[in-house]
Amino acid sequence: MSHVDALINGGLVFGPGLALAAGVLTARTCCRWAADRWHDRVDARRYAATAARLHQVAAVTDAVMAMPADLLTAQLKAKYDAADNAREEKK
Repeated sequence: MSHVDALINGGLVFGPGLALAAGVLTARTCCRWAADRWHDRVDARRYAATAARLHQVAAVTDAVMAMPADLLTAQLKAKYDAADNAREEKK
């Protein structure tokens, strides 16, 4: 007896309830697999985006730390003064 014959005999003996239960179980398993796969892709994209942002921050930090101290101080002072002027102009 082949597998197909056994499947037909099982369907005749147990009726459509077994086929319905098997279909529901298969659909549920496939949907769960697809959802897990989608969540894994979303997590991978978030991880890649976070890694890219951290890489950009590290590159900017390295560039700033490589500046001479006098230049860095002058730039920070200019930004601070510009912020103070902007606050005074709003008042």
